Amino acid sequence: MLNWFSNPGFLWLGLLAGPVVLLFMLRHKPVVRRVSSTLLWAGAAQLNIATSPISKLQKSLSLLLNLLLLACLVLALSGLKIPDARQRGLPLVLIIDTTASMQTRTLDGSRLELALARAREIVDAAGDSPVTLMTWNGSLLLAAPADCEPSVAKAALGRIEATDLGAGDEALLLALRPHFEAKRAQRIALISDHRPGAVSADYLFVPAGAAAANVGIVAADVHDAGKGQADLFFGLELFGEDRSLVSVKLERLTAGEDQPLVEVADVRELTLARGPRTPVSFRISRPGLYRARLESEDALALDSQAFLRYAPPAKLAVACVGPLPRSLGTLLSALEFVTVVDAADADDSTTAFVYTDGAKARRTRLPAAYVGPQSGAPGVRFSSASDASDFAARPARSFLWRGAGVPDLRLGAVCNIESAGFFQPVLEAGTGVSICMLSRDNEALSDLIVGFDLDHEANNFRNKYAFVIFWSNWFEHVRSLLEPLPRGAVRTVDTLEVRKLEGRGEFSYRRPGAQEGWQASMPGDVLSAERVGLLHFQGLRETSEPLLGVSLLDPAESNTAAVSDAVWDSAAAKEFLSAANANDGDQADYDLRPWLALAALALLLFDWFYFRRRFALGQGRPSVRKTARGATAIRRRQAGA
Repeated sequence: MLNWFSNPGFLWLGLLAGPVVLLFMLRHKPVVRRVSSTLLWAGAAQLNIATSPISKLQKSLSLLLNLLLLACLVLALSGLKIPDARQRGLPLVLIIDTTASMQTRTLDGSRLELALARAREIVDAAGDSPVTLMTWNGSLLLAAPADCEPSVAKAALGRIEATDLGAGDEALLLALRPHFEAKRAQRIALISDHRPGAVSADYLFVPAGAAAANVGIVAADVHDAGKGQADLFFGLELFGEDRSLVSVKLERLTAGEDQPLVEVADVRELTLARGPRTPVSFRISRPGLYRARLESEDALALDSQAFLRYAPPAKLAVACVGPLPRSLGTLLSALEFVTVVDAADADDSTTAFVYTDGAKARRTRLPAAYVGPQSGAPGVRFSSASDASDFAARPARSFLWRGAGVPDLRLGAVCNIESAGFFQPVLEAGTGVSICMLSRDNEALSDLIVGFDLDHEANNFRNKYAFVIFWSNWFEHVRSLLEPLPRGAVRTVDTLEVRKLEGRGEFSYRRPGAQEGWQASMPGDVLSAERVGLLHFQGLRETSEPLLGVSLLDPAESNTAAVSDAVWDSAAAKEFLSAANANDGDQADYDLRPWLALAALALLLFDWFYFRRRFALGQGRPSVRKTARGATAIRRRQAGA
């Protein structure tokens, strides 16, 4: 019998019937009646005596209604149900495309609005079936609880919104594969503006939206032109028309108090043709965030703007403390992004120091290089150099190597390094570590220790560029720390990771003009770019311009002319959804809780309006008309008689 209840523990609330009866017994009081004569006392007493069962029932009807109300509430809380009394249809998995192209405007509204309207028709046509409502924006996300009631799924449709993200068809098919290959029998329906591809599985495709003409910015890139200048490249593509005249406006954005300040940098008039991508370039001489904006009415507004952030590549200042080895000096002069400065006038916060003399070795803000065995980091000792011409060294996996392949390095001499700290090997040779990274205590930086003589004549590098590749990667790593934000375009599907640097603490960011406040984050945290627009940063003092723009840059989403040839047929959709055998669905319990709640509400209203209104408590006593008395009144009554 307990299988009739979802929560049988609430049945103990039925014991409240005793206190309810007790309250009714204590509530009744003698009724005060006003009669006009003592001769009516017998009649009034006779009215207070119940001589029939109906009269007795009328006296206790309010108590019975309250007991029924209590019973309905207890049964509803206990989850009263009829086991296996409900035959349900096959489960329905409904996927709605919410990518950027679904924001395309049509005569009947956006494609997403049309998709939601057809989704309601599909849910109604599926009948009494469990519905799993999902959205696709590059990831399959549940918009409602899995296998929910149709009413819950229809309510969740009103909360679905289009996103600014793009997604490929292959990713969609890969995400749908578990549903296509599910062991349980189910029906799958996909609502999108185009069919993702050929699939052997049987599913219902519902088209949403007709083809529309559109001009979009589908590519963006920045190139350093030298002498403090840069070239901004934007790729434009036309869809749905043969030719179109557009105006491209380049704007420079600077941070303001609430909204960014906009300055027009250049304007171009272009005639686009369908087919090849049309490039447009702008030469700029000032760093900052630039926005290219199309001034044309098209179907999709998301791809009408694209952002490029230009930060001039600052050269890394390198200062050598101690005698400069000849090979190291040749290396530094060959690197374009490195400039050698005097160690006495160098800024500790922006200069990378290379120590070749142990007498003046110290730790600085940026990662420092210690050339051994002449110099060593604090707390590090080198042994004397030993011959290692017969051994080869190879970069360890813990170090970033951007060269082609993994070359072997022939080292003429190696040194053993002794330290109480933890070594991260970079190059391993012979029986000792020749080059390694030494982590600082309670800091996020590491020091590079060079454990062999750079001027040794027997180095015998197998590849003459191997030594340069190693050092250039290290300097490139240090230089990139000075500018934490990316210079190029950031797409909506990309994420931004603010690089760590010693001395950089918590920063905050928000969208200009947004109602929400600043969101705090830490260096190294990944920030997701889910919307097209601007991001304003605070607390990044190394950043020249604290603005970052997010663009769509997705040709597949901008191509609003590529739609499916399928035509929406409601009759065919109903036939597909009802083609399965009715007995293929699962049997479910019939939930009586809604009916019990409705009955409890009806009993409460009846008790209130019938008894409280008809026999209201605290009514005022009826007024008694006083008759005139005295001799004059008697004469008047006699005269009237």
